[in-house]
Amino acid sequence: MNRNLVFGGAMFLVGISSFLYSSWQYFFVKPEADFKNPIPTTASEYVPLQTIDIEKPYQIDMVKKAFFAGQYAYAAQLLEEKKEDLSSEEYILLSQIQEKMGESDIAIQTIQKALPSSNPAIFFQWASLVLAQPDVARAEEIIKEFPESPEKYYIQTIINLSNQEYEMAQKNLEKIPNASVLADKKKAIETVFTTYESFSDGSPHFLTVMIANVLSSLEYNAIAIDLLKKTVAEAPEYRDAWIVMGNAYLRNKQFDDAQTMLEKSISLDPTHAQSPYLLGIVLTELQRYDEALDAFAKAQNNGYIPIEKIHRAKADIYLKKQQYQPAFNAYSEIINTGTQISISDYTKAITLAIHQLNIPSTALELVQKAVQKNPENASLLAQQAMVMWKNGQFLQAKESLQALLIKYPEEAEIYLYIGQMAESQNETEQAKESYKTCYEKGSASAIASECATRYNGIE
Repeated sequence: MNRNLVFGGAMFLVGISSFLYSSWQYFFVKPEADFKNPIPTTASEYVPLQTIDIEKPYQIDMVKKAFFAGQYAYAAQLLEEKKEDLSSEEYILLSQIQEKMGESDIAIQTIQKALPSSNPAIFFQWASLVLAQPDVARAEEIIKEFPESPEKYYIQTIINLSNQEYEMAQKNLEKIPNASVLADKKKAIETVFTTYESFSDGSPHFLTVMIANVLSSLEYNAIAIDLLKKTVAEAPEYRDAWIVMGNAYLRNKQFDDAQTMLEKSISLDPTHAQSPYLLGIVLTELQRYDEALDAFAKAQNNGYIPIEKIHRAKADIYLKKQQYQPAFNAYSEIINTGTQISISDYTKAITLAIHQLNIPSTALELVQKAVQKNPENASLLAQQAMVMWKNGQFLQAKESLQALLIKYPEEAEIYLYIGQMAESQNETEQAKESYKTCYEKGSASAIASECATRYNGIE
C-alpha cells in the first residue's frame, strides 16, 4: 500500500493544524468566544496597538485580552509595570508572552523567578520552554522536581515521544485523567496511536511521522524536526515526512527552511494539495506575494479543501498590497459560495465596501445578510447601524446605536461608531468621550486601537 496515501488518511484524523493551543490557554484563558474582538478596519491587523495617554488601573484580564489579541509587547508592558510583585499566574503569563515574542531564554528566566513552588503549572511552563529549544536532557532533570500531577505525566510523555519510547509514552498518557485540563492534548496523542494501529502501512517511519506531526501541533516543533530529519535521511522519498517537516519549520517561524522542505515535497508529488497551500503561507511570510498567489492557485487546482482558507490567504495578501478590489472579491467568494463562513469574512468585506471601495449599498446588503444569520451578534448589529449611516440614514443609525448601547453596554464597537457620528457633526467632546470609553472597554483589541487613533487625532 502507498505510504503517502495511507498517511493522507491518517492526517485527516489527526489534523495537521489541530490543537494550536499554548499551555497558558489551558490554565488561564477563557473560551475564545469571551474575547471576540472584531476588526474595524482592514489595516488594523498590520499596525501596532495604539494607546491613549490615560491612567488605567491594572487588571490581569486586560493582560489576557492583550495576549489573546496578539498584542504581546503591550501585554508584557502591563505586567512589567505592575507595582506589586507578580503572582504565580502572572509569572506564567509573562513567560508565555516572552516566548511568543521569540525571547525564549528570557522566558525561562522569568518562570524560574516563580520558584520555589508547588504549583505544577510553573514546572509545566518551565519544562515546556526547555523542550521547545529542544533540551530533552534538561527537561528530564526538571521532571524530577515536578509535584505529582497530570502535568508531570504529560511532560514525561513528550520526553518519551522525543526519545521514541512509544510504549512508555502510552503508559504515561494513561495516568492523565480524562477530566484534566490536558485532556485534549492527551486525546491528540492517543489518536496517533489508534490511527497507526488502524492505518499502518508497515513502514517503520509511518508512526514517527505521525508523532512528529502531533508534536508540532502541540508546539514542540524542534523535537518534531529532529525526528523528521532522521526519517528523511532514511526514507528520502517519503513525501509526507517533508510536508510535516515543512509545516513544523513554518510553525517555528523558520521560513527559509520551511520553503525548502515544502518544495521538496512538491517535487515528489506535484499533484498534492497540502504542500502548495503551506508553501503559499510560507511565501506570504517571506513577503514574496506574487509567488505565494501562484502557490495558492496550484493548491486550488489540486483540489485543496476547505477552499475558504485559500480565499482568505489570498485576501490577506491583497490587503497587504492594498489591492482592495481583489481582496473584496475573495471575501465575496467565501460569502457567496463557502460552507465555512466566519463573521470576520463579513466584517472585512463590509469594511472594504465602505472605506476602500465606496459602495455602501453593497455593504448594506452584506451586513443585512450577516445579521440575518447572526441576529444576536452585537458587533454585526453595530456595523449595520454604521452602514445605514453611510447610506444616508443618519437618524435611523443614531437611534439604532443608542438602542444597542442599552442592550450591549460593554460592546466597544458601538462606542466607536457613536464617536464617528459625533465627530462628523463637530461634536468634539462627545466624540472624544465615546472614543475613550471604546478604548477602555475594548482593551488591547483592534477596535480599541482604532478608537485610540481617533481620540489622539482630535485637536
